[in-house]
Amino acid sequence: MRHGWTLDATTWERMREVVGDTLWHRVLLRPLYRDEVPESPGIYAICYGVKDPQQEPFTMLYDVVYVGQAADLRLRFLQHCGKPKRELRDAERCIGGIADYWYAEAPLERIGDIEAWLIKCLGPPANVISGVIVIPAEVREARRA
Repeated sequence: MRHGWTLDATTWERMREVVGDTLWHRVLLRPLYRDEVPESPGIYAICYGVKDPQQEPFTMLYDVVYVGQAADLRLRFLQHCGKPKRELRDAERCIGGIADYWYAEAPLERIGDIEAWLIKCLGPPANVISGVIVIPAEVREARRA
């Protein structure tokens, strides 16, 4: 999987279309904030800022480390707080600081597509596989040529 932001303008345009009007919220990735996260389906991103060194421009750097989807955003939030996957533990160990949990509620039938396009555009380093991009298709009866 490719890591880091894509420089393909067409990919960014498509991501903007798919993400559309989702409304994003941010909480610190700490169990104390669990009640602020809804128990509904959606998409989320875990982001870090650089903790050290404490000088510019490093104090201003901030990026998406992981993108995911969940049938229950709060449950997934608590799973990441309690027992994060190895790649996220590595990110916390390397980068330090406190992670932000950005989330947007979305219908179950859309979250896979949103996740896939965010991963394709942002290339978060803790995602070990790319999302599955849904291409609308229709199966019809075979016809003679």
